Amino acid sequence: MFVFAGLAPVWFEEHEDRYVLRLVAMSMTFDRAVYVATPISKEDLEGAIRLFASGGFCGFTGWFWSRRMGRFRCFASDLEAPLLRIHRPGEERGGVVVNG
Repeated sequence: MFVFAGLAPVWFEEHEDRYVLRLVAMSMTFDRAVYVATPISKEDLEGAIRLFASGGFCGFTGWFWSRRMGRFRCFASDLEAPLLRIHRPGEERGGVVVNG
């Protein structure tokens, strides 16, 4: 449980050159020259199976799998809020899902 508490999302920012995801215990940075952020809907996550994840207590954090998205990481505190998928251009599956 402590692992997921440390992975709980705090905030997400878009800068000119990078995306920054701040978690309780660490920050993740994605270079905009390498990654893009695409809006997705809650329906894109329907049917996702938790591989190693928390399903609501500390937000939706961890590794998930679904037929539509493949294997992906999710750091979202509210699935009703706008969601972004951060991924490499051309990748149709996978990536990191965050509240945007």
